[in-house]
Amino acid sequence: MKKDLMRKYTISIIRVEELYSYYGMKLGMTESEFCLLYALNPDYVLSQKEISEERAIPKSTLNTIVKKYESKGYLVVERKEGAKRELLIRLSKSGKKFAEESLKPIYKAEKTAIKKFLEKYDVTYLIALDDFSQYLKEAFES
Repeated sequence: MKKDLMRKYTISIIRVEELYSYYGMKLGMTESEFCLLYALNPDYVLSQKEISEERAIPKSTLNTIVKKYESKGYLVVERKEGAKRELLIRLSKSGKKFAEESLKPIYKAEKTAIKKFLEKYDVTYLIALDDFSQYLKEAFES
C-alpha cells in the first residue's frame, strides 16, 4: 500500500513539473529561464545560490541566464552586503512587466487548479507535501 502511494505521489510530482516545463517552452523560454522568472516575480530578491539550490538549476546555467536577462534589462544584480562573491538578483521594472505578461497564463491556470483543489482538500495537505519533500531530502542526504 505505501509503495503504491509513493508511486502515485512521484508520478503526480513529475506530471506537475512536466506541465510547468511544457508551458514554459510554449512561452518561448527554457525550463531554467521559466524557473528564474517564476522565482523572482513579482518582488522577490534572491541570491544566485538560493535560486540554484531551490530550483535545481546548475550554477553555470543560471549564470548564463542571469547575464542574458540582465543585458535585456530584465534583472538587477547586486553584491550581497558583507559577502564577497554572493550576488542578489531581482526583477527590474521592465523585468516585472515581462514576467507578469509571460506568466499570466500560468497564474490563471494555477488559480483555477488551486480553487478546485481547495474545494476538495484541506490546505494542510499542501503543507504536508512541503514537509514530505523536506523529509525525503533529508533521507536522501543521510
